[in-house]
Amino acid sequence: MDGHDASKITLRRLSEVDDERLVAAWPLFDGLVTPELARHFLRRPGHHLLLAENADGAAVGFVSGN
Repeated sequence: MDGHDASKITLRRLSEVDDERLVAAWPLFDGLVTPELARHFLRRPGHHLLLAENADGAAVGFVSGN
């Protein structure tokens, strides 16, 4: 798991107020996540995104679905 202690990983379900958190996690995705793209994604009905964060609060993984 890339040197991360799994016992210190937190899963956070992102909501429509988490634009900045999603933008900061852009290296996990296939391309740059802009603020506009983040707002659009997080406000789409039926979309869900769980962000895995290490003990320092840095994004280390995600899962999404609809």
